[in-house]
Amino acid sequence: MQHGVSFFRSHIDVHPKVGQKFLQQTIEALKAYQEKFAYQLVAFPQHGMLLSNAYKDVQTALANGADLIGGVDPTVLDKNTEKSLYYTFDLATKFNVPIDIHVHERAEEGKKTFYELLKLTKESNWQNKVTVSHAFGLNDFRGDERKEFFQELADQQISIISSVPLDGVIPPLEELRRYGVDVSLGCDNVYDSWSPFGSGNILEKLNRYAEIFGITTQDGLTDCMELVTGKKTVGENLWLKEGDEATFILADSSCSAEFVARKSTVCTSYYKGNAVFSL
Repeated sequence: MQHGVSFFRSHIDVHPKVGQKFLQQTIEALKAYQEKFAYQLVAFPQHGMLLSNAYKDVQTALANGADLIGGVDPTVLDKNTEKSLYYTFDLATKFNVPIDIHVHERAEEGKKTFYELLKLTKESNWQNKVTVSHAFGLNDFRGDERKEFFQELADQQISIISSVPLDGVIPPLEELRRYGVDVSLGCDNVYDSWSPFGSGNILEKLNRYAEIFGITTQDGLTDCMELVTGKKTVGENLWLKEGDEATFILADSSCSAEFVARKSTVCTSYYKGNAVFSL
């Protein structure tokens, strides 16, 4: 909240060894924040849908409060791309929930996963309901195949989320945006067992993104704010007007570009008209 975040999506481990414990604890903790921000919880088989035999636990989680279904590396981890993703889409369509799957796979293994995701998105009519997080393997598409696949991602409204990692390969996010793919930034490793460096400050990710991709103009810096706001920030009729939901932040910056480039401090954060954080 002190970084101005008004929405977050969290992946909650669900598998036979933990059952519904983590999901229930998270739902209980969030009761105190119902009017402070919006959120989505992902039923996440962290150790593989097949490898950890998590189908029934994920099914139970979706029936008990999870908003999305997750998945991770169906080719490398689960060793069965088709079966793993079939189970994922089966539960997604049964419970009418979106998918947010983590794909770290590279080379031919990564391509296999992406093509199967594309196929099942089409067959299930799950356009605008599939997100791929990390998506390192998109770097491995070349030439005409790259152009065609990136356009397919845009046409099928498959979204990409990146944490802009320092220790991994970043997918070609600006290129994907040029094709019309919906790209967002997120914070990975926020107080979890994988890394001690997650701060929850999405502005740090946005600033890193702009520097890595060489975005230095005022329009470019302003435009890339869409990666964290989900809304266009360059154009007409962008200011709040009567009837809009009053969810916004205030910062001491001369312009949006300065806010991105200088990582300006959030002074006040409003959620649905209520001040939820203030220095």
